[in-house]
Amino acid sequence: GIELLARSVAICPNDAGYRRNLGGALRLAGRPLEACESYRASLALRNDPDVLIDLSNAQFEAGNAKEAEQSARKAVQSSAKRFEAQMALGAALFAMHRFDQALSAFQEAVNLDSTSGPAYRRLGITLYHLGRVGKAAEILLLADRLSPGDAETMNQIAMALERNGRSEDARQWFNRVAQMQPQGADGLFHKANALEALDRPEEAIDAYRHAIALNPTLWAIGYATALEKLGRTDEALEHYRLLKDREPSFPLGHLNYGMALLRKKRFNEGWKEYDWRRFTATALPRNYPQPLWREQDISAKRLLLYAEQGLGDTILMARYVPLVLAGRPSRVILECQPELTTLFSRSFPQIELAPMQGSSSEFDLHASLFDLPLIFNTTLETIPAAVPYLKPSTEKVASWRSRLGAGGMKIGLAWAGGASNTLNRIRSMPLSAMAPLAGVDSKAVRFISLQKGAPAKEVATPPAGMFIEDYNADLKDFDETAALIACLDLVITVDTAVAHVSGALGQKTWLLLPFSWFWLYLENRSDSPWYPTMRLFRQSTRGDWSGPMKQIAAELHQLVQSPQRQD
Repeated sequence: GIELLARSVAICPNDAGYRRNLGGALRLAGRPLEACESYRASLALRNDPDVLIDLSNAQFEAGNAKEAEQSARKAVQSSAKRFEAQMALGAALFAMHRFDQALSAFQEAVNLDSTSGPAYRRLGITLYHLGRVGKAAEILLLADRLSPGDAETMNQIAMALERNGRSEDARQWFNRVAQMQPQGADGLFHKANALEALDRPEEAIDAYRHAIALNPTLWAIGYATALEKLGRTDEALEHYRLLKDREPSFPLGHLNYGMALLRKKRFNEGWKEYDWRRFTATALPRNYPQPLWREQDISAKRLLLYAEQGLGDTILMARYVPLVLAGRPSRVILECQPELTTLFSRSFPQIELAPMQGSSSEFDLHASLFDLPLIFNTTLETIPAAVPYLKPSTEKVASWRSRLGAGGMKIGLAWAGGASNTLNRIRSMPLSAMAPLAGVDSKAVRFISLQKGAPAKEVATPPAGMFIEDYNADLKDFDETAALIACLDLVITVDTAVAHVSGALGQKTWLLLPFSWFWLYLENRSDSPWYPTMRLFRQSTRGDWSGPMKQIAAELHQLVQSPQRQD
């Protein structure tokens, strides 16, 4: 034990081997700082690349990534072909979010030992953080074949597959981890991560607590995320704050803290923390030589703006374009998704539109659309909420009005979002969940599908007693969808791009929300400060749409009975 080795060091103080062995015992006992001192004493007696690697690992465990990098580089210089040295160097670089350099180190490690599952795991995780999710999944699957049964590897495979749009495959991997019965802290930690990803937050919290009880040095962003899913935002905020203090350079910790702050209406702090999303693994890099726009005067400047997230998010943040133009830039270029180009070109004729990542380099400043709330110091009171700010085609609106004809309250329906969203299974519902609407007087209302994608096929088998008009084949882009929505009396939808189009057109919109959801909709509100014509109907029980759907059916019945009612 440690006492015996310490006596051996006292008897033979110039024995480098004893001092190295003492360092190893101290590391195993969870005392990395003392281990570092013992390793340094060993190195002072004899320069040994193996001890440099031990020292690097101990420094890493003590939270000193910069010192760990320096020791690992010395080990590499002493013996560049040493597998363990490259692994230690990669770990230190990864901890400092220097992913490109970490990738090189881990690539060299697998070159030195092509049978090492742990090396391929670290390589795959690094690729994931660089946004190369397809390649990451490929490498992580190889790591699993080389070292099967590792919970961290399986979790990372699931995360890479989910980012790559393979949600069902990802769930299978998460389920494999969730079914494991680990005894140690690390295994429990990875099981908790899988449970959280499977939207089983109660079980995830229990597993996190057991893991932390075994190893108090563990921290988990998933623990706070699970708390948020249960509506325990205040507890989550405290956990995020502690995590941020402990890992001040961890982008995802800042980002999630920022979103929790925004949910609590703490906008001044929230936007600053939310700005860290640019450094997360999911961010698309924008490494321009021109400066990022923050506080600079944009008068007479050429400005590049770009969409950053989903279609609905782009529509949401397009509201800031008039504020940008008020700064009198000489030119504004907006990169946006092609599905929005026609609608945006009419709605914002003063700006130029370009495909994503397709604009020229002729600009002076650049910013993401989601940077604009921070740039304009947006508070709850200063949200630019004037609607409509989208303008549908007059000709297309007239065509849809003629095609729909008169008679009945026209109600648009959308029940599912795009499958590429990793939280789609939480925000979406099957069409069958809208069955309560069938109880509304069918002579007074007309249901019209606004649904796109695979879920649109459900129109062929609607709930009993419910007929849904289907124009899906004609809704080729959001300009066409906007024109159709402009002809409707009400839109009932889950949180997908349809909701944002309807809200931005100033149409009456009833939005169905999961139990705990996107920061945009705040907490405990039935209205939205972003869309004044929108009402929110929230789940009261996680995963159960019956409550909000029954409420909507009852409200719709009243609306049909009193057509002049204003909501």
